[in-house]
Amino acid sequence: MRQHLTSTSPLSAFLAEVVMTSYYLAEPPQRSAGLLHDAEMKCLKVVAAYGPMQMRELAAALHVTKPRVTKLIADLHERGFTECTVGPDKRTKLVQSTPAGLELVASVRRRYQELANRIEAKLGPDKAQTLKQLLAEITPLTDFESTIKRKGMS
Repeated sequence: MRQHLTSTSPLSAFLAEVVMTSYYLAEPPQRSAGLLHDAEMKCLKVVAAYGPMQMRELAAALHVTKPRVTKLIADLHERGFTECTVGPDKRTKLVQSTPAGLELVASVRRRYQELANRIEAKLGPDKAQTLKQLLAEITPLTDFESTIKRKGMS
């Protein structure tokens, strides 16, 4: 069902991670009217890829506190990108992306794919791969998939 969200090239996915990895997860900057700031986009990206999920799972995946995730989700919900439902045990709240949230993530991924295609066309596949390797050496990335597997959230 979420396959369209992960069908980008490795370079595109890497560029998206580089751009969306932010120092602002703890304290975001002011957002421009109508746009998501980095922390909101990162949160939405995780929810779109792995939701529905509990808030504590999302907090663990983002490496932030549960109150921080609650605020991010409230902001995303207010803008129509996420929705919350009651979990199977009636005590937990599950968060998931709305169709608008899924489309926004897909749109961002398409833009990064276009950027990756232009970079690869300009550099060629060998140099593009070298660029990816060099950026990986200098950019701290969060691997959500391994975090979720490690914490038993899948």
